[in-house]
Amino acid sequence: MGEALHKSAGGGQSKPVSHSQRSMGLSVMPPPIAVEQHIVDRLKSMSEAVHLCIYLSRFSNERIASELGIDPGHWTRMMQGRAHFQLNKITAL
Repeated sequence: MGEALHKSAGGGQSKPVSHSQRSMGLSVMPPPIAVEQHIVDRLKSMSEAVHLCIYLSRFSNERIASELGIDPGHWTRMMQGRAHFQLNKITAL
């Protein structure tokens, strides 16, 4: 439910795309990058995990904030550790 089919960039089979992916324009992105477990195990906090997600996405901070509907100033404070990441945005990230 709430899924659409997206033709992969390589012309292969269609894959389900969630509503949040479509709304962020992620349906045109390559598949997610797998992160080895030993790297994840070394992350000390959810904040570090969020920073890793952002780094691996290769999106600009401005685009991520805009796509998530977060004020750019609040986003900057979040990235500096002076504000909390809105947990209802984690799935979309």
